[in-house]
Amino acid sequence: MQKEDEILAGGGDPPVFRRAIVAVALSPSIQAVLNQSQRILEILGARPVLLHVGQDTPAAQAKLQKAIAASRFAEPAPELIIQPGQPAEAIAAAACQQRADLIITGAARKESLLRHFIGSVAPHLARQTPCSLLMMAGASDDRSSFTRIHCEVEYDRPAHFAIEAAMGIARRMHSRELVLTHSFQVEEWEGKGKTAPVNGEIRRVYHHQDTRLKRFLTRYPANGLRLRTQCIHELSLASTLDFARDIAADLMVIPGPRRQTGIWDRLFGENLEQLFKSLSGAILLTRRTRYRPRG
Repeated sequence: MQKEDEILAGGGDPPVFRRAIVAVALSPSIQAVLNQSQRILEILGARPVLLHVGQDTPAAQAKLQKAIAASRFAEPAPELIIQPGQPAEAIAAAACQQRADLIITGAARKESLLRHFIGSVAPHLARQTPCSLLMMAGASDDRSSFTRIHCEVEYDRPAHFAIEAAMGIARRMHSRELVLTHSFQVEEWEGKGKTAPVNGEIRRVYHHQDTRLKRFLTRYPANGLRLRTQCIHELSLASTLDFARDIAADLMVIPGPRRQTGIWDRLFGENLEQLFKSLSGAILLTRRTRYRPRG
């Protein structure tokens, strides 16, 4: 394992996140979730706190400690918190108490826990969490980094952190490519009875959107990152998901839910099952914390 000063150095890049809550369930994928989380946090330079939502019984303690001892978290073992309550509320509360700037959850793709998380926990957690949320579908023992990252760009200030986080992760993980996209709508083209656009009009709109996106991104220096930009006409959820699937992104970065409508609210808030089915990797909802994370 890397030494702490080597982790925090990160090749000269500051840590993307400093303190992370890893939500751990007693499920068949617990080992994979622990190992993949440890590798990711080691690269990102974040200190972990393990959280299990459930009753603090001797049996639960024994199972958790055994899994931790057999994982990459074994030495030194991070702090373990066992907290009863509803999962979304308990995880969000622990993140506040620990002043974490990242929460990690994960499960195997075919596991019933993942379906439960998608249906009842994730939508509430996405809105309640005080920090960023990394959701790993299909947690794997041998996956330690994200090679191709897809980041959705929104132009309002609360969403800027998504770009900063995506770039920071790509640098620390030496990702092959970071693809920055902006999804747009054209009111005149939407709905039944609307006049179909002609080719010249389509080219004009795309040129305007591409120019705006590239101009906006000039405030974020690439500093050696391999970047690609793309504007997507947002006909439906499928437009964005098809693009992410076509480029084989193993991490999708999305600005988290907020008061004004963003891409999460427009497309993903009520379509988590389709989102997870379409993507082969992980999803990061970004939210900048209002408190200073613990070191």
